[in-house]
Amino acid sequence: MKTPTMSVCVAALLVLVGHAQRSSSTAIVLSPPSALAWKAGTTGVEQVALWGDRDHGANGTMSRYPAGFELKPHYHTNEMRGIILSGTWILGVVGAEIARLPAGSYFSLPGQTAHTDRCAGPDPCVLFITQDDRRDTVFLDAPIH
Repeated sequence: MKTPTMSVCVAALLVLVGHAQRSSSTAIVLSPPSALAWKAGTTGVEQVALWGDRDHGANGTMSRYPAGFELKPHYHTNEMRGIILSGTWILGVVGAEIARLPAGSYFSLPGQTAHTDRCAGPDPCVLFITQDDRRDTVFLDAPIH
């Protein structure tokens, strides 16, 4: 099986971005990589907001995770959809098989789906993630509603 090219990944990203922007804005946004305002987060993760506010409502972000990044079992209250732009992302849904998602892969997780995340390396992983409502992370030491 042939690995998706970067142009396939970009085309898929543009479809998601276009859908979200049509529903929330009429502004034209053209941002080359050098214009993106990446912000450092925890454990080496960097993020750039493409639209919206992930803490308060609908949003689209790109996140860059270092090789070896790992997040213990958790869930997000709201549905999350994403595309792996580079690297290999390991997504383990609790109670199901672990998925190895190379660049070009798409995922959709309903809200409150318990899962783990890992960037397999050796390269960093870059993901595009969109949500229709705020993003949170609830670790499984807290009860699932």
